[in-house]
Amino acid sequence: MGIFSNLMGQKLLGTVTIKFYGEDEASVEYETKILDKEQKTGDLIQLFTLYYAKMLYNLNRGEHADQLIVYIQKAIEGVISKKGINRTNILASSQKLVGPKTSGVTKKYSGELYEKSNQTRIVQTHIDVVGEEYYTPISTIMFLQYLVKNLSESHLMFLSLVLGGMNKYYREIDDYSNMQSIIEAPNYGFSVATQILKDNK
Repeated sequence: MGIFSNLMGQKLLGTVTIKFYGEDEASVEYETKILDKEQKTGDLIQLFTLYYAKMLYNLNRGEHADQLIVYIQKAIEGVISKKGINRTNILASSQKLVGPKTSGVTKKYSGELYEKSNQTRIVQTHIDVVGEEYYTPISTIMFLQYLVKNLSESHLMFLSLVLGGMNKYYREIDDYSNMQSIIEAPNYGFSVATQILKDNK
C-alpha cells in the first residue's frame, strides 16, 4: 500500500492501530516518523477526526451511527468542565483500554493518515468484516479514550471543540452517509473550533 501511495503522490503521516482482545478490551497505538511534537499531535488529532467521520460513513444510516454521535457528544461534554479539562473515563463499565499485547488479538482496526500532493489529508481504514456494527463504534470510542488520556490539556480542549463542530455538521448541514462528509465534517469542525478560540482570546 505504501509503495502505491507514494507513486500516487500520497505521503503517509501516521497510523493508528486498535487491537481488540475480546469484546471489551482493546489497545491503541499510534506510529509516525514525524519528529516535530506539535505536528505529530496535530496529525493525531486530524487522524481521529477523519477516522470518526469514516466510521460513521461505514456504519451508514442507522441507530449504531446515531448512537455513536450521541456517545461522542456526551464524552466531550464530560471532558470539558467549568473547572477546565477533566480526563474522564468515557468507556462503559465493562470496557478497558490496555497496553498492547503480542497475543490474544481477536479484532484489528487501523487508520492511516495520508497527505496528498495538493496538501489534502485523507484517511484509509482497515476493518474486520465481521461484527462491524459493534466493533466500528467501539474502536472509535477506544481511540478517543486514548486521546483523552494522552493529549495535553490545550490539545484535548481543541479536539473537544472540533468534535462539537463535527456533530453540529451532522445535525444541521449534511448526513454522515454522504461520502463528502468524510472530509467536510472534520474541516467544518476545525473551522468551528478555531473560531471559538479566536473569539475567546
